[in-house]
This record gives sequence, C-alpha cells and structure tokens, in this order.
Amino acid sequence: MRVGLFGGTFNPPHLGHRVIAEQAAETLGLSRLIWIPARQSPLKEGTGQVSAAHRLAMTSLCAADHAAFVVSDMEIRRPPPSFTVDTLASLASDHPDWDLHLLIGEDSWDSFDRWREPERILSLASVAVYPRNTTAAGPLSDRTATLIPAPRLDISSTEIRRRLAMAEPVAGLLNTDVLDYIRAHELYAPTA
Repeated sequence: MRVGLFGGTFNPPHLGHRVIAEQAAETLGLSRLIWIPARQSPLKEGTGQVSAAHRLAMTSLCAADHAAFVVSDMEIRRPPPSFTVDTLASLASDHPDWDLHLLIGEDSWDSFDRWREPERILSLASVAVYPRNTTAAGPLSDRTATLIPAPRLDISSTEIRRRLAMAEPVAGLLNTDVLDYIRAHELYAPTA
C-alpha cells in the first residue's frame, strides 16, 4: 500500500495544506495520506504555538471528508523532540508492507541535510516535495525527490496567526470548521 506522511506543526492547518495533501494523494497514487501534527518541531521553536491538542483537533477538521486522509497523534504522544526519522522507523517497523512517501515543502528540502539522519530517512521513504515561494527543489547528494505539481499558494500559518492577532480577515485561507474552532477556543486572539 502506498502511504504518504504529511507532518508539520499545523499551527493552524490551512487550505494550502489541504490543496497540497490532495495534490500529493493524486500525484503519488496514495491509498492513504497520514497527517501527523508535531508535538514540537525541533526546527520551529518560538512563540505563538497553541497546544498540541488544539493543533490535532484543527488538523482533524482540515483533513476531514477525504477518503484517503487520516490524522495521527503519534508524534504528539512521543516525548519531545520528535524527529521524522523516528516516526518513519516506527511506521516501517509496524507496517513493513507500506511503501512510504514523505511529503515536505521546498523550504524543508533545502534544509534537509540539517535534519536528523537524512540518509536514513531516504532509506525508509521516498521524498515528495511541494513548491513553496522559494527556489526549485534540488537533490541531496546524488538523490532526488519527486516534485508535486501543486500550485504555489501564498498562504502561511505565520501570516494567518498575524492576521488573527490583528483581527484582520482570513477569508479563503482557512477551512470554515477550523476558523470556527479557532474562534470558539479564542486561539490566536487579537492582541490588546
């Protein structure tokens, strides 16, 4: 079975994430795409991150209603820091019949050599790269990644958090259920 892994902080998950996931599922012929919110990304420490429980709930709302999409809390349950190589090793061990495909953005691919055990990651999964607002994805050493032909969307969680904190509109950036959840739980509330 071809299984994609889509990890991230998803702080919050937005429509750009959804489009990328749909494009990856179709392009790679995935039977399943597992969204995996990180408990805390080793490369994204800082302010503005809501709890893992909230990010898991919002990710579930964003990924809803697609037959191939599932959301996993496996990295949230693991003590920090959580590394992609550990997640892949665990899944490969538990599901040796899965053909794993790791979905990452161009910005992550550009810094992939700084990840923990990048060569082992490449031995455990094929890497699929989706475009961001950066240069074209390049190979790591002599290896290459599959480029997902997703449209370049100028949507970022950082910008959404800024807009929400400033009480600016976020129409067209978030799934309605995710926005309702954010408002109900007063996440990323306007600053005083």
